[in-house]
Amino acid sequence: MKRLALLFVTCIALIGSGAAVAQTPTADTVVTIAETPELGQFLADAGGMTLYIFTKDEPGKTNCYGECAVYWPPCMADDISSLPEGFEGKLSMVPRDDGTEQVAYNGWPLYYWIEDTESGQTTGMKSVMSGTWPRSRGRTSSRYH
Repeated sequence: MKRLALLFVTCIALIGSGAAVAQTPTADTVVTIAETPELGQFLADAGGMTLYIFTKDEPGKTNCYGECAVYWPPCMADDISSLPEGFEGKLSMVPRDDGTEQVAYNGWPLYYWIEDTESGQTTGMKSVMSGTWPRSRGRTSSRYH
């Protein structure tokens, strides 16, 4: 049974903008930033699709599988780019149980929200779903840095 919790977009300050949702590994997936007046800057893929984190994950370990991963597809890539110059933090890859690797920011696995269908959407902020999907406070949030 699902536990209900408020979902928030992962707002992590970055610089840049970016290419389509990468729900299967692709060599050209990059993490960059997007920005809205309401939320400020947040992580996005190269196509501008918003990226989220899951607080029930741990740095270096994903806990979103099964139904969770249907609604919150992991951000996958064969290779990752570095963060834009001047941005604190690090991109890495986190192994999943099926042997694939998921993109992570400072060890925290990154996800898409199934209802974000266009660049710049942050509908995960208004969604209620299994788990806790908080907003990171960018450079000032030590929890996600």
